[in-house]
Amino acid sequence: MHGALDDYTLTLKAALQGVDIPAGEWSGTGHGNSRSITWQPLHGDTLDGKLDITGRLTWSPTLSWDTQLSGRTLNPGLQWPEWPGRISFDIDSKGSLKPPHDLTGLATELHIKSLTGQLRDQPSPHTASWRMTPTRCASPISHSIPHGAPHRRRTLDKDWHLDWLSRRRNSIIWCRRRAVP
Repeated sequence: MHGALDDYTLTLKAALQGVDIPAGEWSGTGHGNSRSITWQPLHGDTLDGKLDITGRLTWSPTLSWDTQLSGRTLNPGLQWPEWPGRISFDIDSKGSLKPPHDLTGLATELHIKSLTGQLRDQPSPHTASWRMTPTRCASPISHSIPHGAPHRRRTLDKDWHLDWLSRRRNSIIWCRRRAVP
């Protein structure tokens, strides 16, 4: 790290691994201050592929992000055995997380510009966009999945559900919030 807290440059070169963090070699340079950092890019060699993260992370006055992720030939099955494959993607994500720092304070947009390869022995040509606010997870701005993909129901957490229904080349996705007991 070079510079003062209000104007610094951070150079990262590290091996990371954890229970939910795939083993990887990471490097990158960021420029920041006491409120945020901008990566240009943060590069990871992980999951037998490459991942680049570019964008800005702000932690004051509230947690927010505006990032671009680019993954090439990643195999999630190395960390999560039930998800073998080889995928590449380009994703834009922006959002914020306000107190109490759980899904009730989350507002985010996710744009999957491209997703190619295979995942669980199925082709993965997807594009999609979603918006989520503290009160709802909106229908997608756009979404496409391959013909014949199965209906999926996934839980985002204990209070949210994601429903995914395929109809020919189009699909419908919606989220609903359950009442909190």
